[in-house]
Amino acid sequence: MQAEARIERDLPERFARLYDYRTNTFATPLDSRGIADADAILELALRTYPDELPDFSRRMDDDDAHHIYWSEAWWRAYADRHEEAERNIIYDFRNGTPQKMFVPRVIHSWIETVMQPAPPPAIDVMKQRNEAWESAKILLKSAFDLDKARKNYNENKHGTRIVYGCFEGLTPVSARGDFDVEVRMNREYWLSKLNEQLAGWRYIADSAQEEIPQEYRFIPDPRLFSVRALSSRIKGGGFIPAVPPEFAAA
Repeated sequence: MQAEARIERDLPERFARLYDYRTNTFATPLDSRGIADADAILELALRTYPDELPDFSRRMDDDDAHHIYWSEAWWRAYADRHEEAERNIIYDFRNGTPQKMFVPRVIHSWIETVMQPAPPPAIDVMKQRNEAWESAKILLKSAFDLDKARKNYNENKHGTRIVYGCFEGLTPVSARGDFDVEVRMNREYWLSKLNEQLAGWRYIADSAQEEIPQEYRFIPDPRLFSVRALSSRIKGGGFIPAVPPEFAAA
């Protein structure tokens, strides 16, 4: 009855209308595409949780993965009713990183107590979601490589290295010079590596999502800060949903 009492007291209308009085449970919040909304799921769980909320300042120590689309047995049976191509789409969707959320264990249990399992989206929606995530992973990898190249440049640009111009068995033929050994500053080498990654990032940022509809893109504006923001919400193959400020401070 705790969830029902909160409806009468202070539950926002967008959540209150999801309540089913017959089962004392909520329908899982969905977005405009019919995909379960991880941030809204967490907020609804927090607004209806009957006990003291966990300390979200230490949430990473006690989080585990909640498959947004549960149960595994139901989804396995659902996938098995489809042909192989669609079955693979379903499995990739259900087990994909965007469809797993990391939450405190007590909230994980509460979600599966107070909410009904989310219905499967249309196969085409799942396919678009899967393809959008594959494109996002390319952006995430490119941004990571660029940040790593920038870090290497900053850490090594004032150092030196030994270069063998013509050392049999060590220097590749394509890299041989008309000298035996030289001591060179690292700056030029690491700057070239940084520029290579920067050129790669620019190309990927422009092309990775070309065929992904705007409404499915995980990074609508593929700038580095946007990609880093997405990266900060990923943990161990799942998403970290946003905690509403009023609960983050609790």
